[in-house]
Amino acid sequence: MKRTVLAGAVAVFLVPAAAQAAPTLALFPTPLTPLTSTPPFQPPPTTLPNLFRHPIRSTERVAVGIDDRGNVVSVRATQRLVVSRVGDYRLTVPAPVTDVVVVPGSESSPGLRHGAILWAGFSPGNRVLAATATLDPDEAAKVLPLRVNISDDSVRLENTTTTTATTYTANGDPAELAKLLDALRKDPHGGTLGHGTYVQVTGRTRNLEVRVTAPLRVTGRIDGRDVSFVLGPEPRTILTRGNAEVALSVEPVPPASLYSVPKRPTWDEALMISLTLARVRQYDGFLGNPDPLGPLATRYAYRTVAAPASPPPVPEPAAPDEGGLAAWLIALIVAGSLAAAGGLAVLWARS
Repeated sequence: MKRTVLAGAVAVFLVPAAAQAAPTLALFPTPLTPLTSTPPFQPPPTTLPNLFRHPIRSTERVAVGIDDRGNVVSVRATQRLVVSRVGDYRLTVPAPVTDVVVVPGSESSPGLRHGAILWAGFSPGNRVLAATATLDPDEAAKVLPLRVNISDDSVRLENTTTTTATTYTANGDPAELAKLLDALRKDPHGGTLGHGTYVQVTGRTRNLEVRVTAPLRVTGRIDGRDVSFVLGPEPRTILTRGNAEVALSVEPVPPASLYSVPKRPTWDEALMISLTLARVRQYDGFLGNPDPLGPLATRYAYRTVAAPASPPPVPEPAAPDEGGLAAWLIALIVAGSLAAAGGLAVLWARS
């Protein structure tokens, strides 16, 4: 047996040796296998382990402000966590957060530390934790799924979720692969499959590198016109009548192939679907769910906004006015001399 590491060094698969011909079981990557280290954001090095009872549900809305060229100038993420079972909880949500405020409906208040939002308390069985975090726009922009470029006569939309995954190809049992895809149609995030599921394979295996993109459903308005489409790995350019305003809703969605795959799928067909769902799950958890098996969903809202005003320049210290300073010193010397003279007069009068 040999080991093959998936991109991001986050999962290890046991793979039969290339020359092995007898049937064997191979670990199939499920959607719970992240392909890169982000999203979600990584926790600070001193973070304590999370304490909770499964499951926790997470829903997020990420408001992205862009300027008249499409540059990200603000990011605010509102997350709602629902702790569904009785017990104590201690949760860390990593993020490049600069401020966090509780939102209506939350049954607790968040804490703020460098690089994370903190929650702690006791759940009576259905506790809602909700807050809006203001994020560092430069750091948050690195993890957003969509890049917008606005020019004088067009808006270009680019899906930034694409990555390369290193895995392997094999001759998998079609019946087992069909059952696996049936499970993914019912639960695209792969929670029922867990982190590991095995499929019987035969024949030779070989390493494989594949490009994986999370499809993005984009709806809204650009330059006053309605738009609605699914954005894949190829950018899309929309012609405009000038410097256009943008108001878009962006949502990661499962690939269409999940619902159109043949009844007897090949290993490669099932593999591509599962890896794509893994990428979708990553962007469904922008801030991340402290429960790694918990359900999650994120919707992104991109809006053109006024660019933040530049801070006023710090005035330089004024050079001392030599004439004024000399006059001030002369006045002080004169006043001191008069005071001294008055004191001498008193002493002379008493002598």
